[in-house]
Amino acid sequence: MKVTLVNPPSEFVDEDLLHAPPLGLASIAAVLETKGVEVDIIDMAAPGQATGDKDKLRLSGTDVVGISATLTPRFPQAIAISRAIKKADKDIPIVLGGNHATFMHKEILQNYSSVDFIVLYEGEYSFLKLVEALEGRKSLAKMRGIAYRSKNGKVIVTPKAEKVKDLDALPMPARHLLPMELYKKWRETGNIVSSRGCPYRCTFCSTSAFFGHEVRLNSIERVLQEIEYLVEKHHLKQISFSDDLFTFSRARVNALCDMIIEKNLDIKWACFSRVDYVDATLLHKMQKAGCQQILYGVESGSQRILDLCKKHQTVERARKAIELTKEEGIAVCASIILGLPGENHQTVQKTLDFILETKPPDISLHLLVPYPGTRIWEEPEKFGIRILGQEWQYYTQAIPMVETKDLSWGDLLKAKSLIIREYLKAKGEL
Repeated sequence: MKVTLVNPPSEFVDEDLLHAPPLGLASIAAVLETKGVEVDIIDMAAPGQATGDKDKLRLSGTDVVGISATLTPRFPQAIAISRAIKKADKDIPIVLGGNHATFMHKEILQNYSSVDFIVLYEGEYSFLKLVEALEGRKSLAKMRGIAYRSKNGKVIVTPKAEKVKDLDALPMPARHLLPMELYKKWRETGNIVSSRGCPYRCTFCSTSAFFGHEVRLNSIERVLQEIEYLVEKHHLKQISFSDDLFTFSRARVNALCDMIIEKNLDIKWACFSRVDYVDATLLHKMQKAGCQQILYGVESGSQRILDLCKKHQTVERARKAIELTKEEGIAVCASIILGLPGENHQTVQKTLDFILETKPPDISLHLLVPYPGTRIWEEPEKFGIRILGQEWQYYTQAIPMVETKDLSWGDLLKAKSLIIREYLKAKGEL
């Protein structure tokens, strides 16, 4: 049995994600390889390969194709790839997986005949069992965690599969199947995901809906193993932890920092955190262990906005976290979302005031996207949000896909331009 896994390109550039190795596919591939399955990964979004040329897919001898439909703006390309494969060989089973496919599985199976199966939620073991079922070694009817069409066209959804409880039980992602030299050429940074899940239920985020509210952590030993692999095998000097909340367990971060210092690992690294999951002591240890940047989900300078989107943090705590982080010599990137429930001209001004006051070295400014799986997607009217369409390729956070009660599409674009302009002026870059 040979399986080909495909990471589609984006129709439009999404810089934050375009050149990151698809570790989700690499994790699935690693599990398949442990069971003797031949696997190939085609990353059409890798630097220099994002051509979208579906005729160049290497499908010789492939028995099953799995396509990532994690990122909503890449979904149209995922469908285009599935159609091209079916045109070449209608008998090859096409499997989609990831966030977007999970939360839109019924609509996808009803509307796109080129998709045969959808793996729901975490894919490592569900995809493996599906491959075994397609080989005839397992019963499709007894599977968990998949959706498919019956012979009469009805969408069948099997019971939800259990989450991977012990992340250390998963093999390391099969990076040997990825064009690591291309990522390195673009940016000499290795990516590691060392946890899954989020205890919060922010209305604009689908992470907890996909991975669950319980945070599962890789052990310190496993994280060090991945760091050392990237340093020794690929000669990388920088690591980016892609966990949604890297500092969830302060004890684990402390212990990891101690091990990095003890082993004298010559690396610099960055991570994501909430402003209420750091303190001066932890930040000092992180800086000593090589932490260079922390991206905080600040979201807004308006406490009312934070409360409406169930962020469960305060503007004052964000202000303090940025101050403490800068004092330790760690660069701050403040992530801001415009267009959240309750956004108006006054709340935009509060966010701008917050940015100008706290002076983060960098900001990551996004426009709200109502991703499937979020509470805003499910109940937009409840949150005073009007969704402007389902042209998925535009769900990149670059242009407005929503309007609030007080701000139109054009108002949100002007607000984004205003904040960027004033921020750059304050930094002396404009």
